[in-house]
Amino acid sequence: MKWSLLSAWVRQLMRCRDAGEINANLGPSLKLLKADAFLLFLYQADGLSRYCFSAGLSADSHCFIATHAEEDIYLQNYLSQGLIGHSAVLQRLPSHQQLEQTEFLHRFAPHFDFNQSLGLILPLGEHWLMGLSCHRHSGCFPKRANEELSVVGAALLPWAQKFVEQQTTTMPSGLILPGEHLTPAESRVMSLLMKGMDGGEISELRGVSHETVKSQIKSLLHKSGCRHQNHLLSKLAGWH
Repeated sequence: MKWSLLSAWVRQLMRCRDAGEINANLGPSLKLLKADAFLLFLYQADGLSRYCFSAGLSADSHCFIATHAEEDIYLQNYLSQGLIGHSAVLQRLPSHQQLEQTEFLHRFAPHFDFNQSLGLILPLGEHWLMGLSCHRHSGCFPKRANEELSVVGAALLPWAQKFVEQQTTTMPSGLILPGEHLTPAESRVMSLLMKGMDGGEISELRGVSHETVKSQIKSLLHKSGCRHQNHLLSKLAGWH
């Protein structure tokens, strides 16, 4: 582990002010962890709010992973096996029977074709969690990779706590925080709208009818007190 690089990277993240800057500054994680891709999640324990950042993923793959976390059988097994606080090789967690009985691999493969993945989830106070994972297309991680991921996770905790605090204290009056008081489907639609996707693109990506997406957007407008979709997006832009 290159400690000077880790320290400089965390200091740079502490200066980032929005999601775009955070994504743009995740590159050093790949060198630190000898990985081809890196994912960083911040989410409430009850699943209401979620933020996703990545390095080494295409925009489409990032969007797919960010909005389909509840289908991730590796994540489900990590949590069900009580591994919070421990780094683990994710591919070793599900049984062959579990993988055969789900369409998870088929659905995720076009976006997430990695040979080996290491994952770690750490608590952020009482209500939030931080999840991070590193991924390689070929070959295995070095022997100390699990320990190094844990070191990176510990180093990121102050940044993550600062980010969560900023998101929960700077929300304008009258505007819902993405994910708050929303159904899981509405939260995913909100996230995709914030990425600039329209109703048709969201419908295609999520594999649901355009009418379903329209209904979910209508519900978002009602819950946020907005008159129309552009009104909602302008408020979200102001919030960021």
